[in-house]
Amino acid sequence: MTDEQKNMVAPSGGQMDATAAGQPVDRPSAPGDLSGDEARKAFPRQVEAAIGYAASNKYDYGPRIRNLELEYTVTSARPMSDDITRVVLAYRPAGKFRGAAGSEYLDVDRQGVVQARRQISVAKESMPWVLVGLATLSIVAALVLVPLMLIMEPKGDPLFVAGRTLWVRSGLPKVQPYVTYDAIDSEGVPRKWIIVPEGEGTAIAWVNITLTNQISGSVTLAIDTDAVEMITEDGITVRPIDIFERVQWPAEGSTVDSRLNVLDIPLWGNRVLESGQQISGFMAFEVPAGSKFASLRWAATDVANIRY
Repeated sequence: MTDEQKNMVAPSGGQMDATAAGQPVDRPSAPGDLSGDEARKAFPRQVEAAIGYAASNKYDYGPRIRNLELEYTVTSARPMSDDITRVVLAYRPAGKFRGAAGSEYLDVDRQGVVQARRQISVAKESMPWVLVGLATLSIVAALVLVPLMLIMEPKGDPLFVAGRTLWVRSGLPKVQPYVTYDAIDSEGVPRKWIIVPEGEGTAIAWVNITLTNQISGSVTLAIDTDAVEMITEDGITVRPIDIFERVQWPAEGSTVDSRLNVLDIPLWGNRVLESGQQISGFMAFEVPAGSKFASLRWAATDVANIRY
């Protein structure tokens, strides 16, 4: 979830709720709101522009939804100031879907150009009872296993450290001439991405990091250049690359070594971990070629020191 999606309040009028089967339920509209066919007739250019933009830019829906075929319903359209029309859409996966439809609004000008977009809620599929039972068993098992993990951790996995709020596990760092990985772009198209060193005589080191929230409440993480540091055996301290500033597509016509591809996704940005939740991904560092590492220090929200 992006920063601008946090703490959003749904528009008061014309909003659409969803039943357990994902079907919309109309609420009374505020004065000036139009819905359905009335909205399409009153604001045809703005409504079509909003639906077209949403359907072509599904990245904000999250990994479970953005790659699916979606159906859109016009919840409401409302004239705003400066010739802007606010179009509220509900969306759900096409076909059989049991769950709550998602909702968003888009502000569109009179020429049909989208000026702003906000997520109100993300479509969520109802959890089958079988999975609920398995989740309950997992919680019971955790009550037994977590204390054992805390006791046995130093002898079991030296790259796993329990802090006050987070469990932090690091893989072994790898140093490569460059790093590639596979991920979709903002339009949902799968692409190959590459991170190359900028300095002379340097290489890219990458390491997988797994974070688990071990406390009862939620934990907010700011995973950025200050979140972690690695220390080489030569005593050099390096901080992570801002992957999304440095990443690029491979040059046209060039070939990349498949052995340098990381089978993982970047770990970066602001994240919220609820109790028991876990995230994992890789972080990249620019280091002197041939570097070997002595330790890693995690410093975002909690402090954990891992020796290699």
